Amino acid sequence: MTAIDPAGTSHARYLGNQGDIEVHWAPARQLIAAFNLAGFKPGGFFNWLTDERRPTVGNAGLTYRF
Repeated sequence: MTAIDPAGTSHARYLGNQGDIEVHWAPARQLIAAFNLAGFKPGGFFNWLTDERRPTVGNAGLTYRF
């Protein structure tokens, strides 16, 4: 069994901060374009990991309505 919050640490369960941005554009009634970007800054809970790189995720989508 592994303890999630070691003694003496108040931020051991803190996961981190996340920011998101979304852009939606509808050039026509039937067409919608979307772009999403999210980033995450790990907090104290993830300090035990060997790979502490900040993940960044992006998504682009195009929707056509019938």
